[in-house]
Amino acid sequence: MTLTERFAEWSAGLERAPTEVRRAAKWHILDAIGVGLAAARLGVVDFAVAEAMSYGAPEESGVIGYSTRHPAPMAALANGALIHGLDFDDTHAAAILHGSAAVLPAVLAVSEVVDADLDAAADAFVVGLETAIRISAAAPRKFHLRGFHATSVVGIFGAALAAARLLGLDPSAAVNAMGLAGSQASGCLEFLYTGTSTKPFHPGWAGLAAVMAARLAARGAAGPATVLEGERGLYRAYADASVDPDRVTASLGGEWETTRMTVKPYPVCQYSHATLDALALFPTDLQPGGIARIDIGMPEASLTVVAEPREGRLRPRSASEAKFSVQWNAAALLIDGCLSVDHFREEQLAREDIRDLAARVHVHRRPFDGPPAEAPAEVTITMHGGAALTRSLTRSSADPERPQDDGALLDKFTSNAADRIEDPARFAKLVLEDGGLPVRELMASTGGR
Repeated sequence: MTLTERFAEWSAGLERAPTEVRRAAKWHILDAIGVGLAAARLGVVDFAVAEAMSYGAPEESGVIGYSTRHPAPMAALANGALIHGLDFDDTHAAAILHGSAAVLPAVLAVSEVVDADLDAAADAFVVGLETAIRISAAAPRKFHLRGFHATSVVGIFGAALAAARLLGLDPSAAVNAMGLAGSQASGCLEFLYTGTSTKPFHPGWAGLAAVMAARLAARGAAGPATVLEGERGLYRAYADASVDPDRVTASLGGEWETTRMTVKPYPVCQYSHATLDALALFPTDLQPGGIARIDIGMPEASLTVVAEPREGRLRPRSASEAKFSVQWNAAALLIDGCLSVDHFREEQLAREDIRDLAARVHVHRRPFDGPPAEAPAEVTITMHGGAALTRSLTRSSADPERPQDDGALLDKFTSNAADRIEDPARFAKLVLEDGGLPVRELMASTGGR
């Protein structure tokens, strides 16, 4: 069997995800909706929302934070951009993948079309996550090294399989959906060096294309079953790699990668999180003006993403660029004692106090062989008088071995959703506990007060 056939057969045979896995998935659904609501408030991806809303009929699916309804593919486009718009959405360290942004938009859009409840949606979401995570983790960092954004070029396959499940497609048609998705897999990493707002568009497109692929398959369109491991398939074309299918699907349905996804405590690239956590351990009365230099150790794979080229990281031109500057993030955290979504407004990026301290941040290579997001952190702050303080951590607070508790997750959702949802605690309870809640009703309740 090909890889797509294995995933499709597994999806068809999975009646329900285990209770603890479905609950983890619902926490990620809640977090994704929360960050989508915050993105709607800040207007960071208005371009995607406006484009989606220019298609008014058929009125199939809703958009997070809005009361209007749109064709399902366009709703998926908007929701993917909203969920990923602040770079505050969840991640999987080993896969280097934003799971919810990649898969959930298609799940929400199709769930409304078929009038699915939240439990059915969560099961499809789990299928999509498990598929996308395993596909990406089988070629660690190799998509990125070729210049591709794994969240979109890999996530589309999980999203297509999840959409196929919700549409009730048989395994053969689900394989076709994934095969068709492969011809739409896209996402170029050049945005990292230009400060442009391309990144949120990637999972939005993956959602749109996944819905289209599943619908085309439902109408009889065919796609190559070897789209992943074939001679001109995903791995060879996008990662210059070959994989062992048995390793990709090992423990599928026995070990659940959904439970190893992590919720971000900071709205920046996860490669910086351990460093930011270490900075938070320094005395709160440390005066930025008295700091001579800050030395940060990071693995090569992190440094090339969030610290280099140095000149471009010290004075970010956009929110997108600032989120990939550990120098700027470190300075903002030390000066203000926190790092929130509001730090990435245009007026904040121009703050000279942050730019001045960022110029005193120096990042050095440290050896580490594992996933960059799981690397330890070491930070030394040297004062003008010569005194030096060092703080280190083995793992960040966005790590499956150090998961945030339910209280912290709920606090994040409440902060993100408070101005759009009248009672965030009640909304969270409905998502987490009421399995019979129709997804259509859930989406309608995000449409603002």
